[in-house]
Order: sequence, then C-alpha cells, then structure tokens
Amino acid sequence: MHPFFPDGIPAGLVRSFTHAEHLDIWSSGRCRLRLASYYRKLETDVRKDDGEGEARHIVLGANNTPVSFSGSVHNPIYVLSFSERDAPSITSRRYGSYLSHVDAVETLVKDLTDALTRSPIGTRDVSSVVLLRVKYSRDTIIDPEPTREERWNLMVSQKDQRDADDREWRVVVTLSGPVAGAPEELWFDFAPRSLLVAPAV
Repeated sequence: MHPFFPDGIPAGLVRSFTHAEHLDIWSSGRCRLRLASYYRKLETDVRKDDGEGEARHIVLGANNTPVSFSGSVHNPIYVLSFSERDAPSITSRRYGSYLSHVDAVETLVKDLTDALTRSPIGTRDVSSVVLLRVKYSRDTIIDPEPTREERWNLMVSQKDQRDADDREWRVVVTLSGPVAGAPEELWFDFAPRSLLVAPAV
C-alpha cells in the first residue's frame, strides 16, 4: 500500500510528548494510534476537541446564500498528530516539553504505512493512509465549495480557528468496516530511522 500526500510533504515536523517515557516508546519505534472519537471524550486535556472526526463549515449556494454543511466518515479513523517545526504551540511547549523531530517526513509516513499493513488488526484491513495538513476552517465560509475528495479530507482534518497556532499535520489511518467494534487504539512497531529527539526544556 502507498500512502497519499494530497497537501504535499512538509520539510520537517515535530511530535510533542508530556512524559519522557512516552517519547522513549515512540523513539524506539513503537507507535500508538487512537480513534478520532477519543479526543471528543477527553475532559481536561489540551488535546480535547468536541468536533474531532467531523467536518462542519458553510458553503455558498444559489445567490450566495450560506448553506451549512456537516459530515463525518463512517469507517474507523485513527490520527497521529504533528506540528510544523516553528509552530507557536511547539515553541510554547503547549503539548509537552519532550520533542521528537522528523526531518524525513515522507520516509516516516511510508515506514508507518508498511508497519501498519504488516500488523494484525483482527478482521480489519487498512483502507488508506493519508498525510494531511489540518485546515482551521470549522464553522467558517469555504469558497469555492470543496470537491468530494476535499470534503472527505475535511472530515478528518478540520479544526477550529482558535487552534491555528498548532499548524498541525496528521497521519490519518482508515480501517475497513464500521466504527462499531473497531479497536479503540492500534499499537504497532515501525522503523524509527527518520526520528531525532530534542532535549526537554
């Protein structure tokens, strides 16, 4: 399976961790992906997002009449988030002081894809792996109206404008079958050859 890069490939990304042991696990080549719905259930974590996994925006209809659109993907969606290297949320350590730098982004996404397709996930198959740049356009007007592919991407990568300082990119993994009965999280091993660890500040 080949991953998709509809928004291109950034020069470098950073992944943040709150705890040193979590950074160590990631740096050793062990990865955990959580269902997008997990981030809607958080109570106090800064990562909480009530609209995670849903697109919600406004398009202009006939005579430029605003028409609200909302939608979500019916397959299990898992996300792995990163930020651009100079994003304000990285310099402020909003998501943690322990950082893993990714210089070879394409290599990492391909390594994750290869590892996922080799990992047993019960009766599920990996339907797609996509690297997307998050769009901070939730509840705003989008003109021109998104294409069908763009709408799907928004369903798995749209956030509020208040989070724009994150400058987030995410690896989005879709499994076959319905959300019901899907695993809450996926653990798998990958080749960590593209990772560099920065000291905590």
